[in-house]
Amino acid sequence: MDGEGIVGLNPSKALNDIKNINSSICDMQNSLVNSTEAFFTDLSLLWYAPKAIDFATKILPKLETINDEIISFNDTTITNCVSAFNRLASSHGTSGINVAPGPYTTANYPVLKDVGPDGQVGMQVAQVRTSVDAYLSAIKGISGALAGVPSRIAFYDTDGGFSGACQTNVNRLRNLIEDAISAIIAEIEPAIQENTQSTEQAASTAAQTMGGAGHSF
Repeated sequence: MDGEGIVGLNPSKALNDIKNINSSICDMQNSLVNSTEAFFTDLSLLWYAPKAIDFATKILPKLETINDEIISFNDTTITNCVSAFNRLASSHGTSGINVAPGPYTTANYPVLKDVGPDGQVGMQVAQVRTSVDAYLSAIKGISGALAGVPSRIAFYDTDGGFSGACQTNVNRLRNLIEDAISAIIAEIEPAIQENTQSTEQAASTAAQTMGGAGHSF
């Protein structure tokens, strides 16, 4: 008891709790879309090569799957939270609640190209590495934020089954994110190393023949 009847059967508190769950998961989805869009916008300006196109082709579907899974997870979680509360409320003569999942951020990622607008091919290595590090940090933060979800929804879960199912889905999402992180590293790190070596070689050649410095592309 909490002074207001059976714990979890205060409609205004339940409404607020479930809205907070919805808001936190929508924030994760928004963060994923916005950070991914910023990352690919950076790459679209800093990396022109066939390998850039290959990278996007391999990585974007993984990120889109995560986005779809977060939305599906939230839709299911919020719907089940409301239903669980309303079942308890009905059996105890307490008024029900309604919370609509969302809203969600629409993804619109730029296309990577093999040749730049001025015919350049290659990678701005230092800036790409900075962008990669920032993006990986952002999506690791999303994975970490998922850990707090199941404990909050258990408040309306009388037999623990709902919480257990939610934990399974949280683990699935975290595994998808970790897989995407590993794939990003595996795909882009060799490209960074390759372009680092070519840039250093170009600088060395230029220094030997002209006394000048290397160039970015």
